[in-house]
Amino acid sequence: MINKILNKFKMTFQSLKINIKKLKKEIKALYLASKRRDVPWYAKLVILLVPSDIMNECREQSENIFKEGKPKNWIAGSIIIFIWVVFLTYILIKLFKYLLNNHNLSIS
Repeated sequence: MINKILNKFKMTFQSLKINIKKLKKEIKALYLASKRRDVPWYAKLVILLVPSDIMNECREQSENIFKEGKPKNWIAGSIIIFIWVVFLTYILIKLFKYLLNNHNLSIS
C-alpha cells in the first residue's frame, strides 16, 4: 500500500518536473519574442498570439542563449526589490498599528 502511494507520488513529481521544464523553456522563448520588433505589442502578453514561426525561432534561440547564463537586468531587478521592500514595510506598519490599537500597547 505504501509502495503504491510512493510510486504514484514519484510519478506525479516526475510529471510535474517535466511540465515545469517545458514552462521554463516557453517563458524564455516568450522573453525573446517580447524583445523582437516584428511581434505586435498585444502578442507580447500571450504565447498564442505570437506567430508560430517566430515562436519556434525564439525557442531555438532561447536554448542557445540561456546555456551561457541568464541575461541580467539590474535596473529591473532593483525596481522589483524596491517594490517588495515598500510593500513589506507597508504591511509591517499596518500590522504594528493593528497590534498597538487592539492590545492597548504603548511605546514608552
